[in-house]
Amino acid sequence: MKRTRAFFRSKRGAIAAASDEDLFSMTQIATDLQSQLRQEDVGACAAFASGMIGGEVQLTGTSNIMAGELAAQMVRMAASGERAPVRRDLAALRPADANALVRLLRKDGMSGRQLDLVTSDSLAGASAEEACEISIRLHRAIGGLPVDQGARIEAYILASPAR
Repeated sequence: MKRTRAFFRSKRGAIAAASDEDLFSMTQIATDLQSQLRQEDVGACAAFASGMIGGEVQLTGTSNIMAGELAAQMVRMAASGERAPVRRDLAALRPADANALVRLLRKDGMSGRQLDLVTSDSLAGASAEEACEISIRLHRAIGGLPVDQGARIEAYILASPAR
């Protein structure tokens, strides 16, 4: 699992340069996986939210299959992003994108404390349940935006060195 994680970290720029549609699809797969993990093991969901899922987390048949689907999607995205990269400014979120995301997060019931954790790019200090919930809500909100806007936000998150 460490090699897989290292591979994805080494390819994060290419993954973030994938098409809007690929990024949107990845967001949907990640949301579904996190929802499944939450049902099975909130600690595994929190580990996924932190980008730290690894060999220490036992996945069931269902979540293992879903994690495989996500990994396959990200491999396809890395290849696509290398072959035909979509150029995006990933230095910062566009204010309109950030505002739209925050609106959806608030509409979904995210607390001010949880929003602070999201904007600080760190789930440090969050309980496993809270980290899981924040990540699910974040991906659900991204998936609720127009595809191009959601793709820009997802690309920004993927390209972040913190992931």
